[in-house]
Amino acid sequence: MKRKPLRLGSVSLLFAVILVCTALLALLGVMTARADWLMTEKYAQRLNSQYAHEAETQEWLARLDEALARGDELPEPAKREDGQITALFEWQDGCRLDAALRQTQEGWQVVRWEMTMEWTENTDMGQLWEGPA
Repeated sequence: MKRKPLRLGSVSLLFAVILVCTALLALLGVMTARADWLMTEKYAQRLNSQYAHEAETQEWLARLDEALARGDELPEPAKREDGQITALFEWQDGCRLDAALRQTQEGWQVVRWEMTMEWTENTDMGQLWEGPA
């Protein structure tokens, strides 16, 4: 009985290509998951900071309400301007809160409560093509 030799060259080559592709996809998946995790952590830190600032200004608003009810001096950084009470809060992390209150027939009403954050564009993106000049 004559045996034919088994030719596994093309099968092993195909298996090697599949293995390399699978390893590459796994690596890309891990890198993407890590980048997503880092971005999520950064966003969570920013939100925690923003909520802490918001809580601080809400406490200030309660002190302001008490001072207005008693007729006491306004808590810092409140100022009376043009029939309104305005305040500007600035923190080290670049957060700003601009608040304004106006007196109405029902009492004091918040007319502006705007929180903004300082933002600078990240221009260190490497050698990206910016299109035709």
